[in-house]
Amino acid sequence: MEPCWRFVIEHEGGGIGEIQYAHEYSGAEYAWATGVDIFIGESGDRDRGLGTEAARTMLRFLFEELRCHRVTIDPEVANARAIRCYE
Repeated sequence: MEPCWRFVIEHEGGGIGEIQYAHEYSGAEYAWATGVDIFIGESGDRDRGLGTEAARTMLRFLFEELRCHRVTIDPEVANARAIRCYE
């Protein structure tokens, strides 16, 4: 099992969702990839750019701080909201 780190997405003092990343080790310490998943719970918290901002923050952290080389995001094909966020 690969290591996984989960973070609460907060907005206006409360938790509205979760974002996580899990290592996909490639065998070399300097060349690693990770998968990212995101979930916004309540429908009132969706379509406000909060997931997009959480994704940007996570990607910035992974690429700039952890020096990740590749991120995989695999939303359900029918989940247009997630695809729009990831684009």
